[in-house]
Formats: sequence, structure tokens, C-alpha cells
Amino acid sequence: MREENAAVTPKEFVRQVDVAYRAAADATLAEPMSKYMRSLFPFVGLQKPKQSAALKPVLVAAKPFVDEQFLIAASKALYQKQEREFHYAALLTLIHFEKKLSVASLGHVRWLVETHSWWDTVDTLATHVVGGLVLRYPKKLQPEMDEWSADANFWIRRCAILHQLSYKTKTDAERLFAYCAANARDEEFFIRKAIGWALRQYSRTDARAVAQFVHEHPELSALSRREAMKLGL
Repeated sequence: MREENAAVTPKEFVRQVDVAYRAAADATLAEPMSKYMRSLFPFVGLQKPKQSAALKPVLVAAKPFVDEQFLIAASKALYQKQEREFHYAALLTLIHFEKKLSVASLGHVRWLVETHSWWDTVDTLATHVVGGLVLRYPKKLQPEMDEWSADANFWIRRCAILHQLSYKTKTDAERLFAYCAANARDEEFFIRKAIGWALRQYSRTDARAVAQFVHEHPELSALSRREAMKLGL
């Protein structure tokens, strides 16, 4: 029997998440959830609200022992599980302890973006993890985002385009527009959609600047333009 005050290691943390998630799961939901994600991943059958509820006590118990290396080890181990909910648990854990991440963690975050890549995890990493890191360490990480915006992996480029999605007045508009312009002719749906989404979101802060950018860049795809102008610019 474990002592109540025994340290929670990354391995023990992952075990506790596994137990909590499987206990709360509804197996009848697993197949429909997988089909919604085009059968790319198996699921245990635990929907989003219940994921957070099941994870909360595990996060609380682990809090005294969590540092950056703990987060990297635990999230990597969760990503090595097959079921998609454990990948979500990795992201929820990183978001919960976001302030413990440093510049050094960006390489690991990139690994997460490139592993089991699909819009659900990539967009969460972009807007909640990468975005938070760049906002805290702009001088060191903005150049990294410049490189990501031209990466061969379109998921990495999508991450760069979307990482400022929640910045509002803190948005580096010059960079946002540069990333969108550089990827404007890309034929990948997820890039075209990301460009439109990023521009539409920034239009809530500076509609005139977005309208001008769209007007001056006819090379933008119809999808990107339509998404960017959804708010009636």
C-alpha cells in the first residue's frame, strides 16, 4: 500500500490518469467518438466534460511534484497510449501547469504537434501551449515561429499561423500577416482554413487592417478569404 504522502512520479501520474479515465468511460461511446475523428484513433469513450472532471483530482494530487521535466515525461507517456483521450489528457495537463514550461520545452511541444497529428490536438497546442510560451518569451520564441511558419510539415505551419489566436491587442500583426501571405497559395485545406480563422479572429481587434490585407492579397484562396470576411468586413 502506498503512503499517502509518497511522491507522484510521471509514471504514477499516467497510471492514475489511466485508471480514472477508464473508470469514468462509457464503452458504448468509443466507436461513435472514433468515427467522428474519421476512425484515425481509438477512444475509451470519455467525452470532454468528463475528461476534465476525471483528471482534476489527479492533477491536484500531482501538483506538489510537478516541474517542467515531470510535464515532459508525463505528456510523452500519455501520447504513447493509443486512445485519443490520453492525448487530450496530456494537453490538459500542460495547460493546467503552463507556467512551469520554459523556452526549453518548445522542442517537446513540437514533438507533440508532429505526433498523432490532427486538428483537435494541434489547434489546442497552438492556441493554449505554444501561444502561451511565445507570449511569455517573445524575443526567444518569435524567431522560432518564423521558422515554423515555413516548415515542411503543414501541421507545424498551421501551429505558427494560429498561435496568436487569443492575443487580441497583443497580436504581432506584422508577423500574422507575413505568415498568412507566405502560405496563401498553399493548397492544403488545413492551412487555408487556418489562415482564414486567424484573420477572422484578428478582425475582432483590427477589422480595417484585416480587410486591407485581404484586399491586397488576391492570391488568398477562396476558403481563406471567406473565413476571414465572415464577420462582415
